[in-house]
Order: sequence, then C-alpha cells, then structure tokens
Amino acid sequence: MRTSATNGDVNDEDVLTQYIILRRDLWREKAWPLGSIAAQVAHASVAALETFKTNEDSIKYVAKEKLSSMTKVVLEVKGEAQLMTLSEKLTENNIDYYAWREQPEDYVTCVALRPYRKEEVRELLKKCNLASDVRGG
Repeated sequence: MRTSATNGDVNDEDVLTQYIILRRDLWREKAWPLGSIAAQVAHASVAALETFKTNEDSIKYVAKEKLSSMTKVVLEVKGEAQLMTLSEKLTENNIDYYAWREQPEDYVTCVALRPYRKEEVRELLKKCNLASDVRGG
C-alpha cells in the first residue's frame, strides 16, 4: 500500500519516495505475523534514513514541513535469493540502500532505499510487485 499525502500540484515524477522491498516468503512460508513484518519495514526504513541522512534528498524527505507528505512504497520479492540479487543490482547502479538483517537469525528480511524519485529507480524495481496481503491467499 502506498501512503501519501502529496499536493495535487506536485509532479509525480518529482515526489521523493522511499521504496522498501520485503521477502514474501516471510509471511507465506514462514508465517510471520503482521507485527513482525511491520517491524522489519520500520527497522529498514529508519536505518536507511539514518545511514543516508546527509544526502540532499534524505534531508528534504524528513524536513519538518514535509513529514505529513512522506511517500513510501512497499514492494515484495519471492525470497532471500531474489532480495540478494536485487541488492547486487542496486549496488552495481550506485543506489543507496540499507539491507536489514534480522537477529539472531542473521538473514536479510528487507531492503530500504533512501528517498528517490520514481524515475531514478523504476527500471531496477520493475520486477518487484506491491507487497500482497499478509493474511494469506
């Protein structure tokens, strides 16, 4: 689900968005509860924002006057292998991201990008789908 409170007069291509990519197997095969999934997203989001806090777009994204218009998009990949492949592509293309490692299991559960404009990352994220319903089905 996309959370947004942007003005209608803003060009969608200029909107800074934080993309977070989750492993679908966490709720489909491993049956993680919604709260645990939400925590992974929150951990990765905060870690990416903190890690890249000196980036100009990160500064704009968290500016006090922009807090009510943050845009986030949560996407999914099938599992850990796909998430690691995506991480490699992001690295190769100089995209700033944070890979959240759950402890004590020590495996990557999700990746959060620092805020980007859609056009900057669209091609790299095109194989990712919007995160689906964690309740099953």
